[in-house]
Amino acid sequence: MDLCKQQGWRTWLFPVEALGTTGRERRVAIQRLSQAAERASSWLWLRREEKSWRQSTNTQ
Repeated sequence: MDLCKQQGWRTWLFPVEALGTTGRERRVAIQRLSQAAERASSWLWLRREEKSWRQSTNTQ
């Protein structure tokens, strides 16, 4: 995340906890989270050249 911020991007980190889940329920949750992350990554990659995206001016 630090590298992204150094490049002028605004970043967020949302921790995900799977407390209390075990076995199949946990595997399914991890699989769904992984698929969602992959879709988001693909979406970003496909739109990486869009001119409407600007670097953040917020340095917080």
